[in-house]
Amino acid sequence: MFIGGATSQERLELNVYDDPYPNPPATVYTTTNTWDVGRWYWLAYNYDASSMNLSVWVNGILEDSTTMTGDIGRDHGDTIR
Repeated sequence: MFIGGATSQERLELNVYDDPYPNPPATVYTTTNTWDVGRWYWLAYNYDASSMNLSVWVNGILEDSTTMTGDIGRDHGDTIR
């Protein structure tokens, strides 16, 4: 991710809905909340299907994780793996 323009003062958030919808979403947040202009960041979200763990990483550092209560969801009737 490259930050151009004004410096952001916000944490990033990812909501993933468990199947069956509408279970409450699993949510992970970055703890990083200041993003410097003109700097590249490595941002990754990971879902481990065997442990049902959702995590967020910034520059190779784990910032948050949560365990989902159901399947990550479906695409045209097939489980996303």
